Amino acid sequence: MKNSLKAIFPFLLIAATVGPSAGFMNEDRIRNIKEAARESVVYIEVSCLSQEEDKDTEEVFKKNGIIVSEEGYILTSFISEEILSRIKVFMDSREYTARLVGSDKVGRISVIKIEPDRKLAPLKFSSSKTKPGDWLLGLYRLGPEYEFREVFWYNMVNGILPEGMADLLLLGAVFMNDGMVMVNPGGEVQGICVPFYDLTLYLTETRKMKIRREMEMMNAGLKCMDVSSVIRSCRKILKEGRSPEIAWLGVTLAKLTKAQAEGLRLPHRGVSITKVFKDSRAERAGLKANDIVFQVNGRTLPRDNQALKLFIDLVRSSPVDRKLKLGIVRDGEERWITVKPSSYPELKKQRSAWLGLTVQEINDAVYTSLNLYRNQGVLVVEVEQGSPAFHAELRRGDLLTRIQTQPLPDLSAWQRSTGKLQEEKADTIIINLYRGNEAMTRVIQPALGQKKIR
Repeated sequence: MKNSLKAIFPFLLIAATVGPSAGFMNEDRIRNIKEAARESVVYIEVSCLSQEEDKDTEEVFKKNGIIVSEEGYILTSFISEEILSRIKVFMDSREYTARLVGSDKVGRISVIKIEPDRKLAPLKFSSSKTKPGDWLLGLYRLGPEYEFREVFWYNMVNGILPEGMADLLLLGAVFMNDGMVMVNPGGEVQGICVPFYDLTLYLTETRKMKIRREMEMMNAGLKCMDVSSVIRSCRKILKEGRSPEIAWLGVTLAKLTKAQAEGLRLPHRGVSITKVFKDSRAERAGLKANDIVFQVNGRTLPRDNQALKLFIDLVRSSPVDRKLKLGIVRDGEERWITVKPSSYPELKKQRSAWLGLTVQEINDAVYTSLNLYRNQGVLVVEVEQGSPAFHAELRRGDLLTRIQTQPLPDLSAWQRSTGKLQEEKADTIIINLYRGNEAMTRVIQPALGQKKIR
């Protein structure tokens, strides 16, 4: 394979020199871009925590990055901060250990940093947006098994597809690689290939679920983002020096269909608010269910699914506590509401190792999204295999409302009760719960299948 791949390098470069139009990309330009790539495009290996059959393992992701500063800052595609183990960067046949500066989950971009022993050569970014019909040169650096060689090939931009806040370049590429860089004839970055996932956020999830979700994001199918999308995310990370927070309003949404718009005598654009969570920033600002949002900070939302994706991206990427001015329609009248998004809620959890059980507090968002029977109690998020809770047939999603006949209004009540029962070495614990809308009683016997506290 190695020899055969080496053999096709001349073909790739010859293909570039014969170009789509005379003089567009001559041998001198190819040579200059190749030299820039050798200095500015690096090969990266990212080791991440994974799981196989409930055992922690590691998976290595191979990608490219672009040097964006003389001091060693490197732009690359999304790296999950939650499951990251280590990052290695290869440049000039040398290996560097890198640290993660930050990852923008909404923008699908990360910035890492190495400590070079010299000033590096940043690759310039284009200041112009890509247009359909443009020809770009794709370049990618291979790994150590191929002596870190560079591969080049032509791609024509067949179209530009808006996807939330990102503009995707529809390329005629035969294949893409993670972190592959697209440059224009001037050798400036015009786009980068990234794993393009749908960012789904959960108010309740287990460690196993989080690892699986983060792995799915890093393994998502590749798409090429236009330079404007890339620069926006890169600047945000470098400015904050960390991963940007994901902002949250506290609403559920639906797309505004043509039939709904006609029934309300509205222009067919925007999104519909279907639920406003209790005590959320949206509720405090005065947003209500059935409001139609048609504008965010002066940006008018488009139609159908694109409006929904754009609105979600605009909110999530907004700095926490910075004002958003929303244009809404309520009862047929246009209104303007200012709201400050909060951070995405991190709900508290409590693991009772002696019972093999992890529970979580609930709020109105959890109560509504999971359709819980009551809005008080604690929610089971994980039951460990073979544990006392497992033998008592407790399940993820059970809503625990009483323990030893005493009410469980919140997580602190659970902590106090279980702490006292553990001190007393209780041999029987009676739990009242709801599974869906069905009331149940379960009996936990701590000695039955009890695991060692870890």
